[in-house]
Amino acid sequence: MGKATSIWYSVRKVVIVIHYESLDQLKKFRSAIKEANLNVHECVILTIVDSKKEKDILGEQSSVVFINEKDFNLFGKLKNENATKILSREFDAQFYFCNPPRRIAKKLKKQKVSYRVGVNVSSEICDINLQSESTSPVHLLNFVKETLEKIR
Repeated sequence: MGKATSIWYSVRKVVIVIHYESLDQLKKFRSAIKEANLNVHECVILTIVDSKKEKDILGEQSSVVFINEKDFNLFGKLKNENATKILSREFDAQFYFCNPPRRIAKKLKKQKVSYRVGVNVSSEICDINLQSESTSPVHLLNFVKETLEKIR
């Protein structure tokens, strides 16, 4: 276990950015949040979906916000109320497990957070970029946790 002075111990509220694959994937990320000793009520999974139709079919789920590039108007204003609420809140960290589309990345970059951590992504907005062979949500989030526990 890391020391209480590490970055991990200052992280409580997190935005986890993923690309939607399945409902099972979302369940695994929720379990991973609990396993990493984060409060699932303080963490949000910002899930990027391919189409507005897919977003509408998925509906609303607790601690999950769906976003699509078509949620932006011609002038770049975000029309998705749930995403707007989340992106206007302050969080301790953003964890990227995918490369968000340009418009979404621009909004995420404006969000007030202390740390941006990317895993298996090539994003210049991340403060810390990590590489992992695994794709399991539990492994990926624990990998981030273990790494941040080592950094002071």
